[in-house]
Amino acid sequence: MPKSITLHLTGDEKSHYTYNMASVFQSIMMDAIGPDYAGKLHQDGMHPYSQFLKIDNNEIDWTVNVLTEEASDHIINVLGSDQFQNVHLMKREEILPVIDKSFKEITYDDLIQKYYLGESGPLLRIRFLTPTAFKSDGKYIIYPTARLLFQNLMLKYDACAEGSSIYSDELVDEFEKYADIVGYRLRSTVYYISHAQIVSFLGDITIRIGGTRQLANIGNMLAHFGEFSGVGIKTGMGMGAMCVMEREG
Repeated sequence: MPKSITLHLTGDEKSHYTYNMASVFQSIMMDAIGPDYAGKLHQDGMHPYSQFLKIDNNEIDWTVNVLTEEASDHIINVLGSDQFQNVHLMKREEILPVIDKSFKEITYDDLIQKYYLGESGPLLRIRFLTPTAFKSDGKYIIYPTARLLFQNLMLKYDACAEGSSIYSDELVDEFEKYADIVGYRLRSTVYYISHAQIVSFLGDITIRIGGTRQLANIGNMLAHFGEFSGVGIKTGMGMGAMCVMEREG
């Protein structure tokens, strides 16, 4: 079951914070959950979690998403417990108090019922909240395509949704043929992880999904799943956070 916890933190007014610090917060999460499960996560090919930071001056929202019940037991339950009341940034010698915690969740059955079996429209608006990039044939791809977007989301979905499988090469080809980016407001950026610099993108896109109603439904289901999974590379280190921008009215 996809679940999410957002920890609302307050930092030092004299300090500077950035979403690039999410890799540090990943290490803090790993320390909190203990070496056994942290070791399992390092070994797994497809991580059942994503996490990212949203910064507003010295106000920090740390969102951690999980995609399985096992990950929820080991991550959400730990970060959501009364014992987890601050975040220690050791190199900065700062302790950030947790002011508040908020939770949300949706079942895979709810995703299927609401979107896959629903009546989704052909237009899908997506906002990339943190720097996003894909990797294909060993190369970084620094702009979104419908094929890369939906292919990545399908792989993440199938890796974590027990008893449900959606990926096929034919479906990827359908999205490439019938899903078009018809509007965008994007900018390139760089995401810093330790000493590495990853060229990536931020902003909004609008996708029109043609073809059958079923294809539009699948696209909408995957996009809403992506609000928990993230999309693209290094979603466990703060990249690829996304949200669906719902139509007004």
